[in-house]
Amino acid sequence: MSPREINAILDAKIFGQEDAKKTMSLAFYMHLTRNGLGLKKEKNLSLPKPNVIIMGNAGSGKTLMTHTLCSHFQLPIINIDGGLFLNTPNIGEMLDAYLRYLVLQFGLEKACSAVFSIDSFDELCNRQQLQPHISLAIQQDLLQMIEQKERMLIIEQGKQPIKFPLDNLMFIFSGRFPGIDSLVYMRSKIVEHDNEIIKRKEERLALVKRYRSLNKKDQTANQSVERIGFNTNSESRVESEVSTVNRSIQSLYENLKQDELEILVEQAFQKEMMQAMNDHFETESTLNTKVAYQDLINYGVMPELAGRLGFIAKLDQLSAEDIVAIIKKADNNIISQYKDYFNLHDDKLDIKEEVYTLIAEEVVARKIGTRSIDAIIIKLLEQILYDSPNDKKEKFVVDKAFFERVIG
Repeated sequence: MSPREINAILDAKIFGQEDAKKTMSLAFYMHLTRNGLGLKKEKNLSLPKPNVIIMGNAGSGKTLMTHTLCSHFQLPIINIDGGLFLNTPNIGEMLDAYLRYLVLQFGLEKACSAVFSIDSFDELCNRQQLQPHISLAIQQDLLQMIEQKERMLIIEQGKQPIKFPLDNLMFIFSGRFPGIDSLVYMRSKIVEHDNEIIKRKEERLALVKRYRSLNKKDQTANQSVERIGFNTNSESRVESEVSTVNRSIQSLYENLKQDELEILVEQAFQKEMMQAMNDHFETESTLNTKVAYQDLINYGVMPELAGRLGFIAKLDQLSAEDIVAIIKKADNNIISQYKDYFNLHDDKLDIKEEVYTLIAEEVVARKIGTRSIDAIIIKLLEQILYDSPNDKKEKFVVDKAFFERVIG
């Protein structure tokens, strides 16, 4: 079996997401090869560990990809909600418990080739919402498990511990990673030295530097004039008040010049970059530049851990066309299941072509990906599902008018 053949397995279940499917297919091929599971493996041959970080919005297919391949190749899999680590005083003991489960459930030999899938990993890295020392402690425990060759594991109390080899485990870290696109965009623009926004920032900072240099010379000249001048009582009261106000304003402005001009330039730069990014995403749904390790580190992933994640798979937001294909063409798709339900009662379900597009548009509008498909279709068909078991051998037609009447 080759990576292309593994990709074909995903093609039957997942539509679109070509780059992510290619990445996952190669990672699983390397994992299977490393473990010698039905594939050629030379003795004493060291192969790289194919750990993966996979990111995408809810319902984009992250979990489906992993479970489809684990099911096909009968690989043991442990699903861990990353949020559980936040309430666990000893993460090492928690990881040992998962290893113990694998051994008891599948036996030691098979457990050693298991897949550890850690969901909501982004929540463990976001240091704006999580205290940095907590984030680093959790990631450090995960890194330790990835780097360890073996682990002593007590399977049953009162019995000798066993050695659990960790070398051939596969780790998949998944999450939504909201905001990662903005980091990718900022990085891609910053490395473009001809970017107009960056040029403006550099020009403004140069102007600030020049202004301060000139202003310093002016202050020196004014101090010299004051030392040789005369302080007479000929100024009028109005002139004195104007002079006082001017000096006050000048004092405030001096503080601004000394403390905040660079800050104002940086704020203007950030604002213009954000506006450019928003304009970009209005016309482009994805970034041409892929997520890089520097983006993960900027997001909050430990550099040492980021360096152990050999594969990065990023899933795009599903289009309406992709969702139509999922509904109609995926293996054992939901429409075929409902048609079987009606056939069971000698009835027929006829869904018109335009309805598939309407369902897909409703899925997109709900913004939770494919997870909303079932709920939408159940709502759409609920009444006729109720009416079908009536021995009348009916044909139920679902057209645009029917959809609009039920879904609105």
